[in-house]
Amino acid sequence: MSRFLFLSFALVGLALPAFAQQAVRLTLDEAIARGQVQGPDARIAQYDRDVAEWNYRALRAELLPALSLNGNAPGYLRSLTSLDLDDGSLSYILQERTFSSMNLAISQPIPLTGGNLRVSSGLSRITQSGGFGSSQWQAAPLLLSLDQPLFQYNALKWQRRLEPLRLEVARRAFTEDMATIAWDISNRYFDVFEAQQDIEIAAFNVAVNDTIFVLSQGRFDIGRIAENDLLQSELQLINARTARDNAEINHQRAVEALRIALRMEPGQTIDLVPPMQLPEITITPDEAVELARRRQPAALQTELDALEAERLLDQARR
Repeated sequence: MSRFLFLSFALVGLALPAFAQQAVRLTLDEAIARGQVQGPDARIAQYDRDVAEWNYRALRAELLPALSLNGNAPGYLRSLTSLDLDDGSLSYILQERTFSSMNLAISQPIPLTGGNLRVSSGLSRITQSGGFGSSQWQAAPLLLSLDQPLFQYNALKWQRRLEPLRLEVARRAFTEDMATIAWDISNRYFDVFEAQQDIEIAAFNVAVNDTIFVLSQGRFDIGRIAENDLLQSELQLINARTARDNAEINHQRAVEALRIALRMEPGQTIDLVPPMQLPEITITPDEAVELARRRQPAALQTELDALEAERLLDQARR
C-alpha cells in the first residue's frame, strides 16, 4: 500500500510541471484581444479614460441641487456672572445654558452667472437656568437667498464647456491607444514567426555545413583537398552554428516581448497559430481624411487648447 502511494505521488509530481507549462494556443485575433484587455499599455489607457469619465461625472454632480442638513448637538455651558446689587454690593450668580440648532438647505448653482441660489429652513433653541431662567426658540420657516458675484471669474461656466471636450478627447485617445496596441501586438506576433523561420533556416544551414565538413574530412584524409579547404569548411560550420544560436536568442527575445505585451506568466509557453488569410480593407484618401478628423484626438485637442487659452485670458482679465 505504501509503495502504491509513493508511486501515485511521484506520478502527480511529474505531471504538475507538465501541466503548469502547458502551451497556450493563440491566434492573431486572440492575442490582440488579450493585449487590449490585460496588457500593461491597455491598463494605462483604461485608467486615463476612467479619470476623464469620473471628472465629467463629478462636474455633472456639481451642477445638481445639493441638499444639506446641519445641526449642533445639545450643548451645555455653565458660568458665574457678576451682578451689581442696589446697595452697591456685588453678587455672583451661577448660570447654566443649553442650546441646540438644526438647519436644512437646498442649494442650486447657476453656471450661466456663477451664482448660487439657496433655500433653507432653520430652528434653534436656547434654555437658560440659574438666576435668570428662560427658554427661547428661533425659527426661520423659509429663507431664500441668492449669492451672485459681480465681475468675477466664473469657473463653473468654463468647466461646463471644457469637461465634455476633455471627455471626448480621452475617449478618442483610448480608441487610438487600442489601435496602437493592436499594431504593436501584431508586430510582435509576426516577429515570433520570423524568428521561428530564422531558426529553421539556421538549423538547415548547420546540417548542410556539417555534411560538407564531414565530406571534407574524408577528402582530406585521402589527400584530395588541402588543409586550407578543410579549415574553410570547418569555419563555415562554426559560423552556421553561431547563426543558429543567435536565431534561438532572437526567438527567445521575441517570445518574451510578446509575453510581456500580453501580460502572461513568465516561462509560459506560447503556441501561435499562423493566420491563413488577412482581411482586405479598401479606403480612399478622402475617406481616410474624414475618418481622421472625426476620430483622431489631435483635431479635437486643438479645439480644447484654444478654449483653454480663452479661459486663461478671461481669468486674467477678471
